Parts: sequence; structure tokens; C-alpha cells
Amino acid sequence: MATIVLNIVKAVAYAIGGRAMTIVYVLITSAPQKDHQIYLELKRIKEVVEVFPLFGDYDLIAKMENDDVDSIGRLVLYKIGAIPGVIHTETLTVLEDF
Repeated sequence: MATIVLNIVKAVAYAIGGRAMTIVYVLITSAPQKDHQIYLELKRIKEVVEVFPLFGDYDLIAKMENDDVDSIGRLVLYKIGAIPGVIHTETLTVLEDF
């Protein structure tokens, strides 16, 4: 099972079309040679608005948007964490402003 680390600093809310939106970036470490399949699976999740491959400690980064932070947490735990080949995720919540 994937190790899930939720580093939720502060739920961000800002108006997009009259509703509050939470934005997070999910850093993903994949098993060897599984990054492309994970990438394709992430593209199928409607809350994932962008996905990019990376070089370095993480293999992929996914930008997710949803109405509330609890829903995002469940998506990371039960959808992304359940994708075969996902070894580790770290979720970073975007701050509204300083």
C-alpha cells in the first residue's frame, strides 16, 4: 500500500465562478517503469487539472482542485494511493496569500 503523507498547511479558498476552491499539488513517487501508467490514470481523475513528469526525488506532480480539502484528502488516499505502482505521495496545499 502506498505511503500517504498529507502536509495540509491551510485550506485555500478563493472565488472561481462564485464558489470556493481548494488547490493542492500532489508529489508522487512511482515504482520503476510505472510512471507512464500512473500518469495516464491520473489524467482520468476529473479533479486532476494538470499532471507533469519530474526529474528528482519525485516522478510526477499533479495539480488538483475541488470544493473542499476533505474531498481532496479522500481522493489522494483512495484514488491516487490505489493506483498500481504508486509508492509514496506528498500533498501540498496552496496558500491563498501571505
